[in-house]
Amino acid sequence: MRSEAFDGEDYHEFAQLVESIQRTDALRDRVSERTIADYAFDWFKETRRLGTSLALTDYILERVNASVRPLEVCVPIAMLSLESPVSIGRVILRSVDRETLDQVCVDSDAQRDQQQPLPVGGGLSGAD
Repeated sequence: MRSEAFDGEDYHEFAQLVESIQRTDALRDRVSERTIADYAFDWFKETRRLGTSLALTDYILERVNASVRPLEVCVPIAMLSLESPVSIGRVILRSVDRETLDQVCVDSDAQRDQQQPLPVGGGLSGAD
């Protein structure tokens, strides 16, 4: 978190707020406390510039919904054969035929080719 903006009790209260927001059902499995803290700082800056009139939680939810997407990953596991899908937490193991796996690879290559390169010296989150 960006602790340079707070010290002592103020930082402790901010950290507790971020933690309580991150623990909500809507965010717990979708986003980290650091991301919530970054969005909270962004919200603070935006409200001071009159760039948003959203409440903090609405602002954070809007940002998360715009940036977090479901992800499907295909990983071949040698010698594994499943008759039906198996759920382990939020992970689903299922059999994939060769045609589907080939299509996933083609789609993945196309997405990679469309991505913009990261700026030199920039962090992945843009918050560093």
